[in-house]
Amino acid sequence: MREVPETRVEVPLVLGWRISKDLHPQYWLEPGPGPGRQTPEDLVRVPPSRMACHMGILAQSGAGKSFLLGRMIEELLLETRARCVVFDSNGDFLRVHEVKPETLWTECQYDSRTGLGRLPHEARRESFERRWRRVSTRIRTMRDEMEAPYERLRIPWTSISPDFLAEELEPKWRSELHLCHRFVQLIAQIGHDVPSGVQPLTRRLHPGRGLLDVAEELLRHGRNLNEQERIQLIQSHPRLRGAFDDAQRAASGEDTSIVGRLYRNSKVVRLAEEAVRALRHVSPDVERFYLNVARERGDSGFIDTELGAGQDHSLPEGRLDVIDLASLPDRRSRLMAVNALLRWEWHQSTRRWEKALKGPAEGDRRAPTFIVVDEAHILVPSAPRSRTEEAIREEFRTIAAEGRKFGMFLVLATQRPDKVDPYVLSEFENMAVMRIGASAVRRAVESLPALDGVPPRLLEKCVEFGPGRALLAGRWVEGEPRFMYCAARRTVEGGRDLRADWWATMPQEAPEAVA
Repeated sequence: MREVPETRVEVPLVLGWRISKDLHPQYWLEPGPGPGRQTPEDLVRVPPSRMACHMGILAQSGAGKSFLLGRMIEELLLETRARCVVFDSNGDFLRVHEVKPETLWTECQYDSRTGLGRLPHEARRESFERRWRRVSTRIRTMRDEMEAPYERLRIPWTSISPDFLAEELEPKWRSELHLCHRFVQLIAQIGHDVPSGVQPLTRRLHPGRGLLDVAEELLRHGRNLNEQERIQLIQSHPRLRGAFDDAQRAASGEDTSIVGRLYRNSKVVRLAEEAVRALRHVSPDVERFYLNVARERGDSGFIDTELGAGQDHSLPEGRLDVIDLASLPDRRSRLMAVNALLRWEWHQSTRRWEKALKGPAEGDRRAPTFIVVDEAHILVPSAPRSRTEEAIREEFRTIAAEGRKFGMFLVLATQRPDKVDPYVLSEFENMAVMRIGASAVRRAVESLPALDGVPPRLLEKCVEFGPGRALLAGRWVEGEPRFMYCAARRTVEGGRDLRADWWATMPQEAPEAVA
């Protein structure tokens, strides 16, 4: 029987409403408007294939960039197979798994006097909620909410870049620190290769021996040994011995399983040899410095220093993966988390690419991963102030330059494009410009390559924008750039503005006490 090919339909993403010359959503000025009763011509719709590029949202505070960002993510996840990884600096996506009340649909209206209105396009809440429930979501956080979709944020120590350890170290010692970190990464890899049935047993027999404890023991006891003796020390360590015993059984022919055949190559022995070579030129002072810094960082609560926690430590991916940066204790912790998770996403994307190239093109079922960052001027600065900031910027530069090949795309939102790395911005092909104010910001916007050819009169119009208006330019529009009024974000926003009806009113004086 002939196989019936799978039917694939490209459904446009609904980002907003077409607007009039006076910047009002045209459909909502007509008699009897309502969600679900509009025609396709009333909407601003974008073919999903035109979203496969780096995208930016530029707007001053209060213009609605986080609102548009949320809408864009909703549409990508509903109408495509893409993933979105959101680095959430302000808690705007902490409740993204919740849908707004029915009143968003039943009571929506547009006020032409204020120029405001939250305007969905589906007829009913249920239409959106039914589909949104199917989107697998996880929110990684350090807050107390631990019921699904919330999960404890954990970053393997071995995935931390050495640049985050050497900030205070003199340049001449940094190479030694890198080698010391490489040693610990290799020990962790050996620990990961301990058979799964042996790991719980060794943990019970040798409690408290996490990765840093094991590394410290090996460094301390191996300080005065030669290389061969150090290898034997690693092989005999109680927490690592299981990996070498397994390899020995495979080499002797006792284990004929697939895992055993892999171990015939003496993988763990080579790892031990490489670990010892990494220490050839590392001084005792640098070893002690490394361990002290590692324990200090490990006490932050989100660093996983368990033996065997490595690159494949990540939990199964969610199609929407929110990283709650605001829950981390300080700026350095946030940068460490972003760096480690970006490296992990890059690693996964390149692995999927390599696997796909081994098969026929028609069997390539990869989907893009969108890396979403609000307040991008903080994580992708034009002028890094430290080695850690520079390390983060280099990760973003790599994705901007090479990500397309591996299916990785950046979505950056910022109110200060003049403070975002110009190299990263130069790779962007889609831009949404909302209200912009300061002259320095306007000049930065006008100089962006993605806005080349946009008539100055259109960019000047952005100064007049009220909240929710945007100018779309780039691949996602056909022909001339297009104005729109952002369609409603239907998921709950985690942040909240101050209540003007409370704080901007005169407080009542307490009544005088009755004698």
